Amino acid sequence: MKALKNLSVFLISSLFCIASVRAEDTEYFLKISGNRPYGIACDNNGLMYMITAPHAGNGTLSTVTPDGTITDIAVLEGKFIGPGICIATDKSIYIAVGNKIIRVLPDSTADIIAEGFSLCFDLKRDHRDNMYVADDYTGTIYKITRSGEQQLFYKSDTSGLFLLTSLVIDRSNEHLYAREGNRILKFKLNSNNAPGQPEILVDNLKLFYMCRDKNNNIYASTLENVIQIDAHGKTQYLSQDSLKTPIGVAVGGKGFDTESLYVTVEDGIVKVPVPK
Repeated sequence: MKALKNLSVFLISSLFCIASVRAEDTEYFLKISGNRPYGIACDNNGLMYMITAPHAGNGTLSTVTPDGTITDIAVLEGKFIGPGICIATDKSIYIAVGNKIIRVLPDSTADIIAEGFSLCFDLKRDHRDNMYVADDYTGTIYKITRSGEQQLFYKSDTSGLFLLTSLVIDRSNEHLYAREGNRILKFKLNSNNAPGQPEILVDNLKLFYMCRDKNNNIYASTLENVIQIDAHGKTQYLSQDSLKTPIGVAVGGKGFDTESLYVTVEDGIVKVPVPK
């Protein structure tokens, strides 16, 4: 799958300096052989959801328990699998799969809820059940309303592969954050479709995928590390290790280590402590 191979090239070729690298310090939560993990998310019921995929072919959605037990629950058909994953309040799982969004219901059946994207990387839902989709190659964010209407939310001045790869909505549902190139944009959310001119939270950072904690700190994967970004744009590298092409990031949920960040790497999921 050309897009997945390009993802590996992007992560390897964007090298920048990271201090205090000691590979022996890495703590694995889970070692995985075969298909690598991409996206992960924790629910409120003691489960982690994990997307794995090969370089070409269908991916898999699995659950992971705190003791590391993996259960496959759905096959993900698409040209580009993950890392975008979102858990809805009704326990449905929404996944970005190349040119479409797939919904996996609690009974493991799957359907397509939106399609026609160039290469969607990520998706997030707000408290009104609006969905925001990062369509990477065109540099576009779409808003899909609860009724299914698809609206243009934001269009970048540029386009290209790995330009728009991740979204985060803050805890109050007041702001949407988007990773665009080397910066994070901050949009004001409101009831209409006019977000206005975004602020720039941080710039000149080689980021890829993001999540947030309950205090609205953002955590983002980089080439070999993860970084914490607070509400004022202050940054801090977290891992002392050189991680193996980190992509998906998630704060530990119920039953997991809530003081750690879980990060998908080439051969599993590692834990990175979160500063208190």
